[in-house]
Amino acid sequence: MMRRERFHPPIVIAVAMLASGCFSDPGRGQPTDSQTSDGESTTLGSTENPTEDPTENPTTTTSDPTGDPTGDPDPTQTDTSDTTEEPECLDPDDCDEDGISNAEEMVDGSDCRRSDPYRQDTDNDGLLDAEDPYPRDPYPRFVLFRNETGTIDFMLANGDGKYQPPIQIGSPYGGSEIATYRYTFCAISDFDDNGQLDFLAIGDPDPEAAGERELWWFERTGIDTFTQRKIDPAFSGILSSTIIDLDGDGYPETVTLEKDQPNYIESGWIYTNHNTGNVATATCGATEETANPDDCLFVRTLAADVSAWVNDQWSLAFTRYGFDGNGDGIADLLISRSSNGGNANSPIAMVPGVGDGSFLPPGPTAVVHNNDQMASPARAIGTGDFNNDGHADIFAGLDQDDGVSGSLWLYLGEPHPDGGTLWAADNGSEVLNIGSASTTVIAVDDYNNDGDLDLMLGFTADGSSNPPSQTELFTGNGDGTFNLGEIVREFPDSTLGTRFFAPQDGCVPTL
Repeated sequence: MMRRERFHPPIVIAVAMLASGCFSDPGRGQPTDSQTSDGESTTLGSTENPTEDPTENPTTTTSDPTGDPTGDPDPTQTDTSDTTEEPECLDPDDCDEDGISNAEEMVDGSDCRRSDPYRQDTDNDGLLDAEDPYPRDPYPRFVLFRNETGTIDFMLANGDGKYQPPIQIGSPYGGSEIATYRYTFCAISDFDDNGQLDFLAIGDPDPEAAGERELWWFERTGIDTFTQRKIDPAFSGILSSTIIDLDGDGYPETVTLEKDQPNYIESGWIYTNHNTGNVATATCGATEETANPDDCLFVRTLAADVSAWVNDQWSLAFTRYGFDGNGDGIADLLISRSSNGGNANSPIAMVPGVGDGSFLPPGPTAVVHNNDQMASPARAIGTGDFNNDGHADIFAGLDQDDGVSGSLWLYLGEPHPDGGTLWAADNGSEVLNIGSASTTVIAVDDYNNDGDLDLMLGFTADGSSNPPSQTELFTGNGDGTFNLGEIVREFPDSTLGTRFFAPQDGCVPTL
């Protein structure tokens, strides 16, 4: 029996939402996102004791209910350090006889799922690995929202595209008594590679002022409970929602596109924050020293200089997930540019990955969006296999006030004669139109678990940055079309509908 395919989104968001602040590199460090995240952190767990300081026990963890499905066990070897009896291998090619070969269970592969070749139900959640879209995670998925009460709003997924009512998690005000303290940005992934979602968050004592912020890690211990650990009390780096495992070690990196734009853009750079895998023990957020003498969580390196491609442009858009666009099995990115602030066309190019966290310069234009000015400029770009043909498709658009406001177009991927994928402008069509809405967040995943990719959008409804705002889910039909949006959450008096955070596994499927 073959496992049920989970179609992982090879890329989302057009403009990565970033946490403000950067390293002191003259002329660099300005995130390209038009709405920078001030720093968002989350402390999952009860908020009944507002005086409890979560830093008093910063390394609290919980045991893995699955035994140890976190690594890549070799079914032909026995771990002599483990005093428990190794499960019997019933078949040398399929030890647990679940219909998934040992080799397939130990790699992410085309479905981005690793599992234990000795256990038919790796996470002991009652769902066999062959049918489980997340075989190492026993808990349901979730989304997070920023709030204005000094905590984080947590919404548990039902698995059908619906969500439970929000509850507040996290230590109020980061365990301080600062009434202005807010968790302003969250990045949800599996940063410790134990198979279960956790997340990083930025806590900012004063989001309205420049300054250092706090970097937190939230490790999940139950359906709606987490431990909260402060990694860095003076974090000055950028926490990005572009999350990809760029070197294949299981620990996802974060990637940022930064620019120097006094008026028109003069220069641009892609930076990779290499995940060192020590999120449970790190006491430093990021460093630019490759030796990492302070044992920081991330080592920041220059991944590519894209200045020649972005020079003299007005705006850029960048992707949130990686995808394999040239068929070499390595994560690539997309980048787009617009030459002015009007109804401009938007050339989109692939940025090929090297496999070590670095990238080559942008290649030839993959497709020109809005070439006839009958759509809207590419405020957002992303990819995903929305028609289930094994080739990544590109979406672009969602400008709020130029061209066909709120229009989103999809360009279907086709086989390239030399391998990989190509996109043709005449193979594109409008798939959504949300009107004059200011969209700041767009995420991709199979939110209703039907095997087809969906879109989740957060936007303000009147084309400005003013209330009201809402988050909507547009479920995919598996053929490159989408159903009408369903409200996930509404905010009649605030713009918090644009401040949701959805999980990103960081895996790039091999197609």
